[in-house]
Amino acid sequence: KPLEFDTLVSNVSTFSKRKIYSNLLFRNLEEIEITNIHTRMFTSLNSLESVFFKKYSYCLYVSVVDRCRPLSDGISSNNQLLYKPIFRYTNWITCFATCAGNIMVLFGRYMFRDENKVLSLIIKNLAVSDLLMGIYLLLIGIHDMKYRNIYNLEAQNWMASWSCTVTGIIAMVSSEVSVLLLVFMSVDRFLIIAIPYGRYSALTMRETVIALTFIWCLGIILAVFPALAYLSSTRYYGVNGLCFPLHIDDPYLVGWEYSAVIFFGINTTGLIIISFVYVGMFISIWKTRNATNLQEKDYNFAVRFFFIVLTDVSCWLPIVTVKAAAFLGASVSADLYGWLVVFILPINSALNPILYTFTTPRYRAHIIKKVPSLIKEAANMSKNNGNKICAGEIDHLKLACTKESNLNKTNLRIVVNKF
Repeated sequence: KPLEFDTLVSNVSTFSKRKIYSNLLFRNLEEIEITNIHTRMFTSLNSLESVFFKKYSYCLYVSVVDRCRPLSDGISSNNQLLYKPIFRYTNWITCFATCAGNIMVLFGRYMFRDENKVLSLIIKNLAVSDLLMGIYLLLIGIHDMKYRNIYNLEAQNWMASWSCTVTGIIAMVSSEVSVLLLVFMSVDRFLIIAIPYGRYSALTMRETVIALTFIWCLGIILAVFPALAYLSSTRYYGVNGLCFPLHIDDPYLVGWEYSAVIFFGINTTGLIIISFVYVGMFISIWKTRNATNLQEKDYNFAVRFFFIVLTDVSCWLPIVTVKAAAFLGASVSADLYGWLVVFILPINSALNPILYTFTTPRYRAHIIKKVPSLIKEAANMSKNNGNKICAGEIDHLKLACTKESNLNKTNLRIVVNKF
């Protein structure tokens, strides 16, 4: 039965005056659902050494207590934002892979001009959205180091801060824009491949820019709206230390309705559309490839993009499935929840660059051709620096020196300036 704030304060005050009942108090709290817990509830109980709650989130309100149970929600503990070393390592490795991979995609698409400018623009936008996930992981890693061993003292300030909210918004924009872009790309490729003889005209650059602008605006609105809608009552993104509202460890925390709309409505619908589109696309390819003017590059892209979609489904399907199980009352282990948030959610952003750019034959050909020339150019610059001719003026004399790289000596010659 839920217990109101004032009632629990009265009970806690009564028990605190009689230390003999302290263990009984802890056992009772394990079964209590506290509807409006607050830090003020425990500030006067300096004699408390340990307390046991029904939910880990309650422990974050009791910074004065040395020992609190449950120990973790699967992600954070009383002292650590990321309580397992493997989570910290995974966060930094995924962060590096995501940032490096997507920066290379943007650099490569800029250096190596693609004939299909529309497709290249879409992939650049997908790389930017995935890069945002890398920035999110970077922010989490920085705050994990900042709050190392003192997280229980800073947890409430961190989760209630605008820094946490902005961090969560970045992650939400990344995930939603990525899903919407994949839906957009899937439908466009399906229409090109499934409708033969050029009856479907490819998107123009202007149409693509309009569509991409709409996708980014929608993704930003979906991410920012809950932060503003729940501003007056309580936080939306600050439901856990990672500032991402999956609502798995506690399915009915504030904002759970909006979270359900995002993950069950938009993301699940997007995955269903992508799956049906690709089933239809490959059926069309299998039936009509020899009878249509399907270009080889469209077929190759369809095969590569299939693996992109497969990784996206592999990312979101476990999250949606576990979230649905949590809503239905099933018990979700803390370790499973931790891996879903720390690894499964962001890994798609790290894999996308490999699938949609590094596996492209044209990109690989550019790399194979460009890298040796860059190495040769760097070697020539080093050689020229060894044979560098330098000059300087000293009053009316000009001093010129030639450094010979093959000999460890310097020849000097002095030339008299003429007036």
